[in-house]
Amino acid sequence: MFRADATSIPDGEKLVGFAQKQFGRADTLVNNAGAYSYVPPVDLTEAQWDQMIDINMRGLTFQSQAFVRALRADDRSGTDPTQAPRRTRRHRQKSPCSWPATPPAT
Repeated sequence: MFRADATSIPDGEKLVGFAQKQFGRADTLVNNAGAYSYVPPVDLTEAQWDQMIDINMRGLTFQSQAFVRALRADDRSGTDPTQAPRRTRRHRQKSPCSWPATPPAT
């Protein structure tokens, strides 16, 4: 087990290093840390907001950076998750799910 602070850049880098030592390399990153304050938005304090942003956005961003850097260091740039696969028009037409994520307004 590895304990880390999701908002800590050094902890994110150590986490990736730990996975590489344990398993030989890091193949998958699951950003599963998240925070939510169960108070009405009108009562949300600045400290509560900052904590949610730090965990939900800062942690996600910097742990993802550490993971991608590990992929690049292993010379596996072809597996870089920051590079979206390119889809052609032909591919989209064959897709069984060809509707938009948000339906058009009627």
